[in-house]
Amino acid sequence: MGGSALTDNTVMNEISKTEAAQKQLETAIDLFFNRKDDVSVVVLTYGSWSLIKDISKSNKKVISRDMLLSHFKEKYPGIEESKVWDILHHEWNFLKHAKRDINDKLTIDVRSLGLSILLASLDLLLLNSKSKITEIFILWYIASNNEPYENDASLDLIARKANDMFPNFSKLSFEVRCKYGSKKLKKLN
Repeated sequence: MGGSALTDNTVMNEISKTEAAQKQLETAIDLFFNRKDDVSVVVLTYGSWSLIKDISKSNKKVISRDMLLSHFKEKYPGIEESKVWDILHHEWNFLKHAKRDINDKLTIDVRSLGLSILLASLDLLLLNSKSKITEIFILWYIASNNEPYENDASLDLIARKANDMFPNFSKLSFEVRCKYGSKKLKKLN
């Protein structure tokens, strides 16, 4: 249970870990689409994804992070699991630790960040979380990166849904696609 004392009267807000992960991810998506504060997008995305990972592990569910680990181990035999997580969490670790290399700088790879949001969104769905915001992001991402999905019959339905929501999308600039994503989120309110 989380909460904060705002006045002499105690105010308490109760939230589950799944709800907290969903709220973090939804806020990250909103910031991402509005091209505001990539630092917060990284921290919120990976904070959410970390909660999702722990909840999934507790529920004995396989998620994208497990598949990524398998992919890295297959591609780079002998790679240590900790090295895989170092690679996947480089940006997040940079933004949450300052014990060494305090003067280093980070270049945030927005394409990589979008993929992290996609994977966290898909993993959140596996927890049976119903979020229109993450569903919009998934469709936005697929419409933005159509090539891998066009020739996969198993993804035909979702690719069609993405292209119906965002027609001719992959031809638009990243900034314009983000504006369309932001408009879709605003229509939810």
